[in-house]
Amino acid sequence: MRASKTPRASLQTEVTTTGMDRISGALVMAFALGLWVFVIPDQVDAADYGWMRPRTLPQILAVTLLVLGALLVLLPSRDRDATAAGPAVPVAIGAGLAGGGVLAMGLWGFALAAPALALAAAVFAGERRWPWLLATGIAVPAAIWALVTVFLGRPLP
Repeated sequence: MRASKTPRASLQTEVTTTGMDRISGALVMAFALGLWVFVIPDQVDAADYGWMRPRTLPQILAVTLLVLGALLVLLPSRDRDATAAGPAVPVAIGAGLAGGGVLAMGLWGFALAAPALALAAAVFAGERRWPWLLATGIAVPAAIWALVTVFLGRPLP
């Protein structure tokens, strides 16, 4: 007996971008709540210097993540096509770069790690012009250092 040439039903379920948007939004909301409830109170110290409390910016970012995650849950994409794994690779590389940057700053401090991280991020984003790479590797970390250390009066690692 010959095998049938009709396609068999797949056991895999197709995940639509709408479903992935809702799942992603819920995960972002959970992450934001975790930051607000656990990380910020535990990891941000009180300081009696500077004009802004140390918790202000992390709390603003946590609320922003919470609101944007809620928007993603409530207003997902209308595209019904199955999502591809292709975008996951750059996201994973970017997450690894960010995690490596945090680790490097903990080991070697902001002054050494930030220029290398900024340069790596620019190259990862596709920048190849050396003046822009130089500006990204030097000017961006210098501006962040000036904003945080000089204007906000907060130490960097």
